[in-house]
Amino acid sequence: MYVSKQNLLSFIQNSELNETNLEEKGLRHIDAEEDLFILTKKNEKETPENIEANGIIFEKNTKKIICTNQNNFEKIKNKKIVDFPQNSIFEYIEDGTVIRLYFNKTWKTATSNCSDAKYSFWGSDKSFDEQFWEIFDKRDLKHLDKKNTYIFILKHKESERIVKYMKNDLVFISSISNINGFENINYFKEPTFTEFKRPHRIQRNWQQVRYLVTRHESFAGNQEDGMISFEEKINHEVYDLLIPLFLDNFEPDFKTLLNDNTASAVKIDPNDEYENVPVFKFHFHNKKLVKLETLDDYYHPFKRGVLVKIPQENGSYITCQYDFEKYQKIDDLRGNVPTLNDRFLELYLKKDFKSIKSLEMYYRTNSKSIKTSLFDLYKTVFDLYVKTHKLRLFKVDETNKYYTTLKQIHAVFYNKNNKNIENLEKPKLETIKEDELLSLEKEKTKMIGITYYDVVNHINSLNYNVVKNLI
Repeated sequence: MYVSKQNLLSFIQNSELNETNLEEKGLRHIDAEEDLFILTKKNEKETPENIEANGIIFEKNTKKIICTNQNNFEKIKNKKIVDFPQNSIFEYIEDGTVIRLYFNKTWKTATSNCSDAKYSFWGSDKSFDEQFWEIFDKRDLKHLDKKNTYIFILKHKESERIVKYMKNDLVFISSISNINGFENINYFKEPTFTEFKRPHRIQRNWQQVRYLVTRHESFAGNQEDGMISFEEKINHEVYDLLIPLFLDNFEPDFKTLLNDNTASAVKIDPNDEYENVPVFKFHFHNKKLVKLETLDDYYHPFKRGVLVKIPQENGSYITCQYDFEKYQKIDDLRGNVPTLNDRFLELYLKKDFKSIKSLEMYYRTNSKSIKTSLFDLYKTVFDLYVKTHKLRLFKVDETNKYYTTLKQIHAVFYNKNNKNIENLEKPKLETIKEDELLSLEKEKTKMIGITYYDVVNHINSLNYNVVKNLI
């Protein structure tokens, strides 16, 4: 197969890359370092050009492709397997970051919008480039063709989004020629120092298999929460399905999957006859017998969805993407923020307890962590306010990170009661006594009356980034 870029190449070779022309084709132009530029899809408007423009990196002077990519995927709704052409290819979609490895004077990594992943971050102080090279062994570079782009899915614990990774890993998608677009999914024929996995392929005949499948409530991959076990003798077809579901998310050796006898399994020799297939024992949520008919029936708690590749007569293919219903639901709750802790902080400050309850079904630890941090912050600020503004035991200055917050709290509630304070009957200056002055000050303090809940409400009204820095 090959990845066609004919429409995009024709456009950039024959048109000026000005704002009008780019807008007409639904394209976004990004200046990159040195003599490079990137073309990517600008909006949901679909044109032949922006379907092919998935972060392609070009050389400015020659307009030659330096780093290519697969075409943008067509998003689809849940459909029956039989509705796709017979020669369609089905694969699980990994939840991770697409990283491209390409050569431009030296080997570099790129994301969809950044020609050098050294400058691309998400949820971590480490760049995607740094995360990639933690896993990829540079001794494997000698196996690579400098005229190709190598596409990987990076799964790194410090940049998790929806799926919780058991370990840092790279999934090899394919290599694509920058010259003719030829795509090879089996490029690494020689043994490599890095163990590259491939996306798990789904066989069409699985739709006829009825079996007990997982319906994890714990999308984050906690294999201990409320699971029930079943024991089922299975044939090779079901074995082929269960291995992708679990083997890549735990230890490579099935015998060490769990050692507490709550779940166990034995490796199968591929040469075994059907009669010798051993009994498997797993722990699943909601024991359920289903028939695999639709894309969503293949739900997998550690995958994003299903990718469907439909071959075309010219040797290229159309790629459709289906995200599992449960994944979509969590994605909507998760929001577009770098970390889960950031998202929970947003929700707690907005008092969106409905979303918190839904999201913490999958990420209880993160919710508990932020909730604890917020309560600690409330208590710290209130105690500090009492000691500095009520009891006046000591003062804080600008070097204290709570200084501004304390001033704001005092100003807000002092101003709120200022009129009442001014209306207090003041003793005449010539007859004022020390005890009367003390009484007046006490009355002012009493009227201001800052409570713990006043502090809570004020902190919750602050900008998200301000609170994040205070925690």
